[in-house]
Amino acid sequence: MERFLLSFCFICILSYCFGQSRPDDKVVTYAAYNKPLKIVLKELSKIGNVNIIYSESRIPAEKPVIINATNEKLGGILAVILDDFGLTYQIVGDQLVLIKNESKNNTGEVRIYGYIRDKLSGEYLIGANVFIHDRSRGTATNENGFFSMSVGKQEQRFHFSYLGYKSEMLDIYCLKDTLVNIKLQPDGLLNEIIIMDDLLEEEHEQTASQQNLHIDKIQASNHLVGEADLFRYIAIQPGVTSAAEGIGGLNVRGGSADQNLVLLDGVPLYNTGHALGIFSVFNANAIKSASFYKGGIPARYAGRLSSVIDVHTKDGNIHKVQGEATLSTIALKASLEGPIIKEKASFLLSYRRTFMDVWIKEFTKFQNKEKKQQGEANYFFSDFNLKLNFDLSKKTRLLLQTLHSNDDFQNNVYANNNVLRDENNRSLEWGNKLYSLRLHSQWGKSLFSKTSVYLTGYQFESFRNKLFELVPANDTITFFDASLYQTSIRETGVRQEFDWLPSSSHTIKAGIHYQDRYFSPAITNVNEKRYRPQ
Repeated sequence: MERFLLSFCFICILSYCFGQSRPDDKVVTYAAYNKPLKIVLKELSKIGNVNIIYSESRIPAEKPVIINATNEKLGGILAVILDDFGLTYQIVGDQLVLIKNESKNNTGEVRIYGYIRDKLSGEYLIGANVFIHDRSRGTATNENGFFSMSVGKQEQRFHFSYLGYKSEMLDIYCLKDTLVNIKLQPDGLLNEIIIMDDLLEEEHEQTASQQNLHIDKIQASNHLVGEADLFRYIAIQPGVTSAAEGIGGLNVRGGSADQNLVLLDGVPLYNTGHALGIFSVFNANAIKSASFYKGGIPARYAGRLSSVIDVHTKDGNIHKVQGEATLSTIALKASLEGPIIKEKASFLLSYRRTFMDVWIKEFTKFQNKEKKQQGEANYFFSDFNLKLNFDLSKKTRLLLQTLHSNDDFQNNVYANNNVLRDENNRSLEWGNKLYSLRLHSQWGKSLFSKTSVYLTGYQFESFRNKLFELVPANDTITFFDASLYQTSIRETGVRQEFDWLPSSSHTIKAGIHYQDRYFSPAITNVNEKRYRPQ
């Protein structure tokens, strides 16, 4: 019985506390006939046992009030009284503060627009969420961290969120078009998440076959010999297989490897792999995010049949210099970023090189020695990426970028015992070169423009030499065969794109793209046979 009474009292106390959590929720009975406003406010403050804060010089204190309310909430009574005088109230702690009702008689909509960035590095966040408190409207940032949405003319509470960052809330009186620049704080810790069936947040609509890949997912993926790689992460996605037993690129939904369009900050790359496709040319330390389209490819990605992989690199920290280095079992990679002019310009430098050639040389030397031959083999690959970012104004950015990737294979074997001379030489070299200049501009409150000029190319060269002769050369039978294969592709292009956000639920993309491709295949063969018959 005692336990029951204690439980009942505890429930009553909790009910009372929660029921009186808001000062304007108190139920009162009040009547006034032609009383001055200042007297009415004092009496309501006393009856409701709550402080009502105001300045008599800023309200029509002597204006008469007529009201008769029985068992009504204090907030409802105040709303009726204050509305006639163009006033409203805000809850500050346990007090009610009277303010001017800026939204009264305001109709129509205004536009909220701006950028969302990383607070520590200044990086623009792609796909960050922006929505008002009641979730009736929302949008996401584009590839340049820009957002724009229309809202009603009234006070609104906005939420800004991004995976791995602390969410921010901001109250704004939306009386005119407003520029808002938000900086989110990185947060590696995830709070406890409670899922309730009727409170699930609706996901933003996106293309059914589009996947947004973030660097944390790539870094946490399956590493081959300790090397985090974008293409290896994509290879484990549904509908994707690797060609030639794990090497040779990606086959997406039955397509071949050459039917995939791979873009680096909007510029196409023709060779995406090192070591016959085992590793990609993208240094994971420099990647900010990537989008992967397996189907339903948007029209702006014209040029391939199977898939699109759109990779975006970091812009560089505009606040401080920082870097990182990673050592795997086959490669060393490092990146350095920082401000050129603090808050105005930044750079990003990344480099990767394998050191497989160190042990490949020694192993092949030993192997040739066992065969009573001389020579060695050598293979390495490297990537170099440099990006410069300049904020020309609050609405204009200039970006300069270059990428150089290279694979080099050499194999030289020869035998010379003063009687016979036998040589076999083979070399393979291939790689990318990319240069781009981009100008990003914000035109107005809902129009964003991107202008790009670029040069990208791929070169491949294969040389083979075989020589066999007797030493000395008198009465020598000589066989000599050499071949040189060269091929290259060079593309120059100019692209003008526009992103128009007429509303929070619609985005219109338009633009024009000019490109010129030049193919240059070549082959050279040299054959020589010289012998003296018996």
